[in-house]
This record gives sequence, structure tokens and C-alpha cells, in this order.
Amino acid sequence: MVADRVGGGAVLVAPEGASPRFSHVIADGEGELCALGALRATVGSTLFVGDEASCIAYLTRHPGGWALSAGGSAVEPSASTADVGGAAATKPVDAAAASVADAVAERLFVLRASCTPAHAAACAAAELADTQAWIARMQEALLAGGGYQELADAAEPALGNSLALSDAGFRIIAHTRRLLPPDPLMRDSIEQGRLSREALDSFRRHGRPQRWSTQTGVHVLEGYGGCPIVECIFRVEGVYAAHLVMHCDRRPLTEGLLDKLALLCTCIELNLKKELPASRLFDQGPARVLADLAAGMPVSRRSLEAWFRATGLSRDGRFELAVVDYGYRDDERQLAVNACLRLLDLFPDAVVGLQDNRALVLRSLADCDDSFRAAIGRHALEFGGRAGLSDLLDRVEDLRYAYRQADIALQMSAAEEHSAEGDVAFGDDGRSDDGARDGGACRFRDYFVAYLLTSEHQDDELVSFTVSHSVPARLREADRAAGTQDCALLLSYLALERRPSTVAQRLHLHRNTLLYRVRRMEQEYGIDLDDWRTRERLLAEYQIMRFGG
Repeated sequence: MVADRVGGGAVLVAPEGASPRFSHVIADGEGELCALGALRATVGSTLFVGDEASCIAYLTRHPGGWALSAGGSAVEPSASTADVGGAAATKPVDAAAASVADAVAERLFVLRASCTPAHAAACAAAELADTQAWIARMQEALLAGGGYQELADAAEPALGNSLALSDAGFRIIAHTRRLLPPDPLMRDSIEQGRLSREALDSFRRHGRPQRWSTQTGVHVLEGYGGCPIVECIFRVEGVYAAHLVMHCDRRPLTEGLLDKLALLCTCIELNLKKELPASRLFDQGPARVLADLAAGMPVSRRSLEAWFRATGLSRDGRFELAVVDYGYRDDERQLAVNACLRLLDLFPDAVVGLQDNRALVLRSLADCDDSFRAAIGRHALEFGGRAGLSDLLDRVEDLRYAYRQADIALQMSAAEEHSAEGDVAFGDDGRSDDGARDGGACRFRDYFVAYLLTSEHQDDELVSFTVSHSVPARLREADRAAGTQDCALLLSYLALERRPSTVAQRLHLHRNTLLYRVRRMEQEYGIDLDDWRTRERLLAEYQIMRFGG
């Protein structure tokens, strides 16, 4: 930092492994004992600045002290120490003084620059004051309840380069507001509030996410336009937690700048350690119970009741399960964790879990509408994956069936996309299938019949469960309880190709009465009889009920 302040190509030669932190600076001639007393400083926290001879004398008198030699001296490299660029440290040419110099070399810094000791001392004192003020601002921000953005605001004038801090979910949680990175992809990411899809694709092409999963510490890379960038990967209990990037397009990369960055990283790390490691969010609590239910693992009644209390879901509600397959390998779990963290932001009222590197999103019926389907589809596309949706469920204990349904939807949708008919729009009104062919959210209800017709290894238990919870099965039960004939009415309406006059005549009903009952069933059971796939499935379920029991 001192070399940066002095400027003019100054180089600081430092003892190997030396990284002391100083709170005070005193110059030769100030009277060291008086100065130390006035500053109420200890020798170990004070940097003495003078010429070579005075520094050696000071270090000899104070075995625990540190000194900075400036103003020129007869020095040349020694293999015992190294400067910030890997150059060697100092050793006096004078053989008579060699033994004394060797004794203090581990505590002696040498500034190679055309400046006087007084100027070096003034620069060191100014740099120390500025750094202490910056550290104080960061500490005050954290003590006042501030977060990462406040740290970035304080660091902006101190570092003089653009910064961007992302969390494990690739959200931009802090950045320099006045200084923007030269990379347009990073600027877009800052504007969007998270790493853009284009940025992630670029990183993946260079294998960077895989490195992030194991990388630690600070790394210098070549960035946009040849500009050096500094990456700092933060891990909490071994788990990837955050990622800081500094573009050195305004202030050149020096060891002094890296030292300053290290101060910021220390504050970020302290704040991160207060938070729960991201991966553990999906290894315990509601997320773990959700994954166990989806996998068909036994969950005790007591645990289930606690789960309902923790999630805020109503036991009497109806549910829909979304499964997002990102295509991550077994060794890429952290990437799946990152994607799941994004889902927590998108659906704060949902229960989000992780199973086989797939995201699980459980929502109540009140929240399961077209906007949910669209949002989960967009999320899947953003991460290069695909989302599948189950049928509606009455009991969370049946989530294993819901997971299987969503999985089948994913498989059938992928097969359809690669089929020769994948470009055909099957909608009755000429529209495309609204997500089934664009990599977005696909519904099991749209693929149930295709599954029945094409599956070589059909899951009979799943088919039985699906049909027993179908609209025709629910209508039949309602008819038995109320003495109505809605099940037969709907079958006739479908079998006679939705010709209301013909159906009304066959059933001896008024046409308007028929249409009213049909519309009521559509609303009550959430079906759209204008959708050809819905009609196809209903007829298939009627046939299975008729011949399968």
C-alpha cells in the first residue's frame, strides 16, 4: 500500500511471510520512545521509517519491532526474503554489517524509490490513516445492521475499481454503484440483479463454475479486453457461499491493492459466517422432509405435523409439485444448490427441496395457477433446464406419486421435443402448446395418455393412483354422496363431441341446464374442455375406470 502511495514505480521489498498490521507510524528523528508514549502504541504495532542505518539500529534495540528503510542504500537481493512480485529482499553488501543485517532482515522492509525517509514516513502515515478510516466505516456499517452493499459502498473509494459480489444462488448482492465493470455481460448482470443467462453460459464454456465448487482464496485472471480481474471465492464450512469479482480497469493491480482487497474480504467472510451455509438449507428442516416424501421415505406423523407448522401449509389444502431438472452431474450438487436458492426468492411461500440434483417446489392450490407454471418454466430455461408439473394432490403423503408424475412429464416432453412431430402445433385454436415444446414447464396431465400408449414398463401403481384421483373418479364419488349424475353427464358430453343440443336431447335436459352444469364442473374441478388433451385424458380415465375397476 505504501509503495502505491509513493508512486513513481516504487517497489516494496518485504521479508518472506511477513504480513503485520500496523496502527502507528513513526519517523526517524522523532524520538522513538517519546513518540511511542505519545501514541500509546506498542513496538509490535508500530512501523518505524528511516534510512537503512537507523532502521537496523532501531530493530536491534527493539527485537519485536518493524522498520521500513527508504532513501536509498547499498542493498542487493538476498534469497532469504522476497518482495511482492517475487523479487528477493535485502542484504547489505558491507560484510561487516552483514551479521547485524541478517539478524533484523525478518523485520525489515525496503522501499526502492527515489524519495526521502521523511516522504516515505508521510506516505505511510497517510495510507495508514485512510485504511483505518475505511476499516472503521466497514465496522460501523456491520454493527449498524448493514450488509454487503454497505461494505461495497465503503470499499469503492478505497479500491478505486468496480466490484460485484454474488451469493451461492448467483444473485448480485452488492456492487459498486458509481464504478461499473467494463464487461457488458457483468453490467447486464448487475442491472438484472443476478448473473445473466449469457454470463453463466460464458462461464460454463470456460469451466469456471466447476472450479468455483472447489476453488478457494484469491485468483487473478484475464478478463474482458485483457483487463485483469481478481476473484475471491468464499466458503463457509467448506461450502461455496459467495463470489467477489474486481475488475482492475481503473486502478492497476498491485500487491498493495490486493492487501486492501483482503481487508474487504475479511469483513465479507465475517458476515458470511453469521449466516447458515447454503447447502445445509437443503439437508435439514422442511427441505429435507420434502425430499424424503418425494423419494417415498417414511416420515413420522410427529415430523409431518412439525413440517406443516414450519412451512405454514394447510394440511387440508391441495398441492402441486414442480420438479426442475437442470441436467447437473452427481459432482455438481453445489450448482443445483445455487439454482434452488434462486427458487427461494421466486417463491417465498413455497417449500423448496433438492432431490438427485433436481429442485422440488411444493405449492398450495391457491398459488398454483398459470403464473406459477410460467414462472417455474422461465426459471428452468434460465438455468438451461426443464420443469415438470404433477397433478394436484390432496395429501402430501402421496408426494412420491407426484414426483413420479413430474418425472414422466419431463421424460415425455423431452421425447416429444425430439420427435418428428415436435414442430406441429396441436392446439385447437392453432396455438403452440404453451410451454411443452419450448423447454419450459410441462404438465403430467398433458402426457398421461401418451404415457399409457407408449410406455414399455408402465408403473401400474402410479396409473392406479392417478386414475383413482382423476376428475371422473371424483365425480363418481360426488354422485354417490349427493345422488347426482354428473359423471355420466360429462362422459356423454365428451363422447358426443361436445354437441350440447344432441347431449341435452339424449339426457332429457334443457340445453341451458346442460351447459350450466358443464361450466360448473369445469370451474369446480379446474378443467378446460376446450383443450384437446384434457378431453383425451378424461375419456381414457373413463375407460380405465370402466374396465379396470
